Amino acid sequence: PRSTLFPYTTLFRSTEAIYVSDPDTNEVLYVNRYLRDRLGHDPVGSVCHRELQGLDKPCPFCTNHIIREHPGAEHNWEHYNPALGRYYMVLDRLIKWPDGRDVRFELAVDITERKESERTLDRLVSELRNKNSELEDFAYVVSHDLKAPLRAIGTLAEWISTDSADRLDNDGREQLDLLMQRVRRMHDLIEGVLKYSRVGRLKEERVPVDLSLLIPEVIDMIAPPDGLTVRVEDGMPVIVADRTRIQQVFENLLSNAVKFMNRPDGEIVISASRDNGFWRFAVRDNGPGIEEKYHEKIFRIFQTLNARDDFESTGVGLTLVKKIVSMYGGEVHVESKPGEGSTFVFTLPENE
Repeated sequence: PRSTLFPYTTLFRSTEAIYVSDPDTNEVLYVNRYLRDRLGHDPVGSVCHRELQGLDKPCPFCTNHIIREHPGAEHNWEHYNPALGRYYMVLDRLIKWPDGRDVRFELAVDITERKESERTLDRLVSELRNKNSELEDFAYVVSHDLKAPLRAIGTLAEWISTDSADRLDNDGREQLDLLMQRVRRMHDLIEGVLKYSRVGRLKEERVPVDLSLLIPEVIDMIAPPDGLTVRVEDGMPVIVADRTRIQQVFENLLSNAVKFMNRPDGEIVISASRDNGFWRFAVRDNGPGIEEKYHEKIFRIFQTLNARDDFESTGVGLTLVKKIVSMYGGEVHVESKPGEGSTFVFTLPENE
């Protein structure tokens, strides 16, 4: 009886096919219930290539010779079964039949869902490659076809401002200044988009970066105004990353804190701590704070909370921070309430 020959087959899942065949004649000697249900009949006594592949002669990929050359070893392979309409990962080997002869034992695990997921993944990867190619083309157009005429507009505005200043009234000079301000803003927007498009697209040189040395350089570059204190707490680690990318992260976070500080005794504190396999960095300020409903919005590209004429901001900085941090496997968020300052927190893997 089947239950006597294979009492352990009840341990297998219902998505696993088990069958035994004679490697000399290809006669099917045993199949489990899953396989009988899939075929719709009991194939014992017939030949495996006809029952399982719908062929009139032995399968060209038959592994009988492999398991015979390596007795006791297991052989694994994948295939699509046309009779069952499913993909399987197959394990086969020689075992002893009750009459003492060597027979071929096969366990076939249904991997159809995995194969479908792989095809979906391949399609998505292909689409992503196309999108990246489009992004590269867009970046090229932006850098060459937009910046050139923008520089020309800026140059003409400067010439008019210089050569015709005595012929312009106050309103004319204000309008010309506004034009030049718009040109600078557009230039900054283009630069922001280019920086964003390059993250993850260009080859990154990951090296040890000592943040206790990098962050003071960033602070000097930002040049906070008198009265605003920027303090770096002890314990800044050395991380493995692209130095330029990490500099961009701290530069954007610190620039924002400085730009939107609304008090003469402003203070910004930078700290680092370990958190479950990650470094947790915090940039805390005592500025105006941010309403909770804007906590997600500020990380979207071109999103700003203030009128652009009040604060020159491209709305790209925090988006760039999020993309860089995500590229390294970390996360970023803000903790803030109006009137209580803001703390921008981001994480990076401790062992990159």
